[in-house]
Amino acid sequence: MNNWSDYPIFMAIAETGSLTAAGQKMGVSQPTVGRRLKALETHFGGPLVRKGEGKLVPTQFGYQVLDHVRRMD
Repeated sequence: MNNWSDYPIFMAIAETGSLTAAGQKMGVSQPTVGRRLKALETHFGGPLVRKGEGKLVPTQFGYQVLDHVRRMD
């Protein structure tokens, strides 16, 4: 099921590059951020982020979702 509150968490991950930093920014725990990211990836049927140069960066599809999320924000 799609949860709209997961989208700002995904945006925070993209902006900070880590689950921990995104959690701090959003006021939730790192495990919660990880679970919410996994829920979004399950909803969309694929990865939204990948590891790159020591941080998490959006996949090509993740950037498309991120663009949509930023417009909604």
